[in-house]
This record gives sequence, C-alpha cells and structure tokens, in this order.
Amino acid sequence: MFGMEEPEKVIDELAAKRRQFWHAWRRRGFVAVAFLLVLVPLYGTFRPLFEFLLFAVSLAALT
Repeated sequence: MFGMEEPEKVIDELAAKRRQFWHAWRRRGFVAVAFLLVLVPLYGTFRPLFEFLLFAVSLAALT
C-alpha cells in the first residue's frame, strides 16, 4: 500500500535516532562532568569572582 514502510526499516530508523540521542546526551554529560572537575577546585581560589558572577546572573535573570 501507499505510505506503508517496511517494519524493519522503521525499526532501523528508530534505533539510529535513539543512538544519536543517547550519544548526544553522553557527550553533554562528559562535558558537564569535566566542567565540574575544573570548576570545583577553582571555586576556593576565585571565590569573589564566582560570587560576583552568581550575583550578575541572578540579577540578569530577575530583570
């Protein structure tokens, strides 16, 4: 019939989209962990800078 696709092709497309989705989230997770590993040790050294940035971000969010 017109518009009907083979079930195997649909499953393969869904599997490919699922793989792309989890690959993107895995990459984002690695970036977040790397960012935290860099940011946490620097927090004590540059505490006034971080407090100012937090203040600036919160002020920008409120306006």
